[in-house]
Amino acid sequence: MNGQVTVQKLDRAYYENVALDLLTRKGTGVIWDLHLDAANAYRKGCPQSAEILIETADAAERIMRHGKAALTRDTK
Repeated sequence: MNGQVTVQKLDRAYYENVALDLLTRKGTGVIWDLHLDAANAYRKGCPQSAEILIETADAAERIMRHGKAALTRDTK
């Protein structure tokens, strides 16, 4: 069970990094786009792809909710 917790933390960090990058490049509208893309993927029979897109959208929403909306990144 301890291994699952570690994987979940890594997964969450991965999705948050991807979400932050998307928010930085495309703005907050990317959240809606991710949800639409997830719905389309699910309808086309790609549930795993839909899940990945939803996890990324959820991560972007968490970032926005927790005041990281300044979307600044260290470019060093």
